[in-house]
Amino acid sequence: MKRRFATQLIAAGLLGMAAGQPFAQSGWPTRPIRLIVPTPPGSSSDIFARLIADELAKKLGQAIVVENKPGANGRIGTAATLAAAPDGQTLLLSFGSAIVGARVLFPKDKSDATKLQPISRFGSQGAILAVSADVPARNIKEFAAWVKASREPVNYASYGVGSGGHIVMEALLKSLGIQANHVPYKDSNLILSDMRSGLVKVAALDAVTPIPYLKQHQIHGIGVNGRFRLPETPDIPTLAEQGLPIYMESWYGIFAPRGIPRAIVDRINAEVGTITASPAMMERFKLMNLTSTPPISPEEFDKFIHSEIKVWGDVVAASNIHLD
Repeated sequence: MKRRFATQLIAAGLLGMAAGQPFAQSGWPTRPIRLIVPTPPGSSSDIFARLIADELAKKLGQAIVVENKPGANGRIGTAATLAAAPDGQTLLLSFGSAIVGARVLFPKDKSDATKLQPISRFGSQGAILAVSADVPARNIKEFAAWVKASREPVNYASYGVGSGGHIVMEALLKSLGIQANHVPYKDSNLILSDMRSGLVKVAALDAVTPIPYLKQHQIHGIGVNGRFRLPETPDIPTLAEQGLPIYMESWYGIFAPRGIPRAIVDRINAEVGTITASPAMMERFKLMNLTSTPPISPEEFDKFIHSEIKVWGDVVAASNIHLD
């Protein structure tokens, strides 16, 4: 009897091991994984990618090589991912404006980001609406009053045509019933330099670059889009708190070419969820002004993306923004 029970235990254990090791049997990953990032080295997306890649590599037992492919509103990185085999050896870390923004701004593009397989979403950031120190506005109501009272046309800067900051600012202007001219820059560092010199009075900035300037009161943050205040700049109220429920924050996520085996999708989703929910990673995210979001399933992520396409598409249509 004891011998039979021991045999049953061993058999059950072997079955459990087999069920829990589909990747060891299939051999995935068989070589270092490419993690494509559609932005330059040193960008927020690049930093997030390297943080996650280091931890994910430990869990998968294979190196993960971050490959930067910036340009064209994220479409170059998306195209490179779509061209890869759907075998789990190529992944993409991307963000809202590169996925959703590219879809609504370039509807004829063959590198449609909605052809990607969403795997895991892990955080969000709002664009920060800021004014130079000499602008007499510390909230959205005062900003609107200042624009209406201005004798000269008001210009605002953003970190690129079709960027999240550009789209959010247009939504804000429509909601307030005011006008301002868009002046696109290549990145937020150039905007901040001109804000300090007084050449730029108003800007929609990313959530990371302006942190030192905000803390030193060289510029003033008067609003941030999204559902929550940002962790490193908690004194800046959301637009919703000021009566303007604009939630077009820039979120981040992991993607792959469609057709990737479901078992690999589930494994990456689970591992990334564990990594990004760890206290150490959440603290790193906080320093980058990223709000951690609860893990969701690939299906929930896909549904979320399509809901965002509707929201962004309505703003782009109302603002008559055309890039294609």
